[in-house]
Amino acid sequence: MTAHRRGVVWGLGLCVATAALLTACGRPVAAPAATTPSHQFTLTPSSGPPGTTVTITGYVAAMHSVTTVQRGQARFGGDIRFGGLARGLDISANDLHWSTRRPGHFTAAFQVPKTAWLAPSGTQRLTPGPVTVSVRCLGPIANGCAVGPAQGQATFTVTGPVAAAPAHAYLTFSPAHAVPGQEVAVTGWAPLTNIISGLGPFGYELVWGSSTMQVTTIHQNLAGNLFGHFTVPAYVNSQPVATGPVTLTLLYMFMSNKGAVSKGSGTKSLPPEVTLAPTPFAVSAGPSWSAVRSAPVRFSARPSSLSVAGSEVTTLGVNGTSLLAGSPSALTSVPLAGIASQASRLGYPVTGGGTVRVASTHVLASFPQSLFITVDTAPPPYGGGPPIFYSPFYSTDGGASWHPVPIPAGMTFGSFAGYRAVGPREYALWTKGSVTATEYTANGGATWTSGPLACPTAGPCLLLGPGPTNFPGMGAQVIQTVWRQNHAHQWVQSTEGEIGLAPMQLVGLTNGDALVIDSGRAYPVEMTSNGGRTWQSVALPNPPGVSAQGGGNVYQALMMLPGGSLVGSSLSPADSTVWSVLSPGASRWRTIPASVLPFDAQGLTVANGRLWWYTPGASATSPPQVQSASPGSL
Repeated sequence: MTAHRRGVVWGLGLCVATAALLTACGRPVAAPAATTPSHQFTLTPSSGPPGTTVTITGYVAAMHSVTTVQRGQARFGGDIRFGGLARGLDISANDLHWSTRRPGHFTAAFQVPKTAWLAPSGTQRLTPGPVTVSVRCLGPIANGCAVGPAQGQATFTVTGPVAAAPAHAYLTFSPAHAVPGQEVAVTGWAPLTNIISGLGPFGYELVWGSSTMQVTTIHQNLAGNLFGHFTVPAYVNSQPVATGPVTLTLLYMFMSNKGAVSKGSGTKSLPPEVTLAPTPFAVSAGPSWSAVRSAPVRFSARPSSLSVAGSEVTTLGVNGTSLLAGSPSALTSVPLAGIASQASRLGYPVTGGGTVRVASTHVLASFPQSLFITVDTAPPPYGGGPPIFYSPFYSTDGGASWHPVPIPAGMTFGSFAGYRAVGPREYALWTKGSVTATEYTANGGATWTSGPLACPTAGPCLLLGPGPTNFPGMGAQVIQTVWRQNHAHQWVQSTEGEIGLAPMQLVGLTNGDALVIDSGRAYPVEMTSNGGRTWQSVALPNPPGVSAQGGGNVYQALMMLPGGSLVGSSLSPADSTVWSVLSPGASRWRTIPASVLPFDAQGLTVANGRLWWYTPGASATSPPQVQSASPGSL
């Protein structure tokens, strides 16, 4: 269980964690001194079958003198323990309601569990008969309340029938053996974990073999049924995953005061771990780079800071505050007049105090005067952001005039999810929740038409799907999807992965396979042989100066060239950038001299059968230098 995930739970105000953490849950007051419950609460109804919704009604004296303002400013949580303090199931009471007319009185609701639950002492079976329902940490947080006596208790009688729970927790994997990078569905059953109000059981972590690596969170419903999926890792502890059998286990950590260990001058209480359902799984050997022999027939990538189409080049100036276009040796500045005022009228003012900052650029070979860009905007109340939205504008006259891309019905200007080029068409993708809209122009932006994405003219029917609509800030996960067409000719999600600033390619091969190449993903090269229904990680040899790969983090950039070679950059032991090339079928990378591909090359893109890049300009009066090279010269 990751620290981030624990933080989600502790942040809910349950206050059932360690004594050291309790003082951070709210304003500490004196710990309860009584050894018996201070109140008796009422349950309505007081009996019923599993799944019954029960309302607790009661009174807490400490809340009698709390004003309405104080109640709104403080965090008053609570913990319901179905089955008593020692062996009960924790159910959060964060949705409790304090009466405004009868100070100190409250109501809270919980649902009677439908199956067995997990306690530090082991699995507790649900059986018909009386069950103690205890409450603690209700109202102003008392220092030590989570390790003190019950604040109140009542009795609920479980009536039959009670469905028999499995004798033991179990897992089922489908398929039961897979290659690195392949997705595996997980089902099964396990005793219930802590119930988070409105969210259901907390669930388990799935642990890989004897390592401490947690590959995914397995979710759970109120009947104890498990569901989730994981991707077979390519690396475990920064080493290639071993083929053959491995045991996967469920892990749960109790938030309690047990397991105190020394740390510095004091002690820290650690939650005890419980492992359940050890289940065999098998890792099959996946494809290696030496097996990828087919040549590329189509490249696609999301627009970035450099675009090349025919003889036309567009790129960004220093910090994106200027746009340049023309031939590689004769770039001229493109005016951006009118963009800031139009963005403001649409409710998405540009960032940077009114200075237009271009985030990406794209040009079509068929319409060299048509430019498609995104600019950084931040609508109120975000001001300068983040989040920073990527807002779309286009020009049909080389930048003499600019227009916002038409907004489809039901979308906003902040719903834009990227440009995609398919043949002579330029598509604009939009997303809002689970709804997606697409429109295209077949004449360089003169007119726009709503319509579905068309399949590429070469290679399998796969496309980069909607990208992130905004940059949410440092540390946030940004997802890029790949779409495929199913048998009903509908576009559905094929795969996804976290992306960064590195280039991302979708490459169609002559034999019908396809590759996703992205150094920002956990699996930097993935291959599909069935139109995107499943993907497999392609094992690459270590780049120069790297002894072990840890899930793609060793690459700063990675992309395929015409002819089928890979070019990538990595850091040497001296922390300098090293560019290298991996030929088709090769077993090792070959270093590219800096005189051929400089260490500060940016915006790599493939066009006209060549690799293109630019080296940044030193100032606004020193534009970037756009260069290219044939694959054979690298």
